[in-house]
Amino acid sequence: IDEFRVSKVIRYDGDFDPPEAPFEPDADTTALYHFDEVVGRATIANFAPVGPDGRLEGAAEIVAVDLPNTKRAVEAGGKLTTIWGKLKAR
Repeated sequence: IDEFRVSKVIRYDGDFDPPEAPFEPDADTTALYHFDEVVGRATIANFAPVGPDGRLEGAAEIVAVDLPNTKRAVEAGGKLTTIWGKLKAR
């Protein structure tokens, strides 16, 4: 995962190309995580106008990657469903 955004509106209703720049928050953004933190940190900054920061748990970790719009991403390590459930509950 490189960018993770939760919105109050439908952003895409068909095929789309991956963005070449990080997502920008707006009034409809309820959570926005860039995963650009320092490798080894467990707290993930939320760039949405409101909402808590995220926290990596279990086997998830920040790793360096070579993508066009970032330098780091998260290796979910099988924990994506758990993380999504915790975000949804908040």
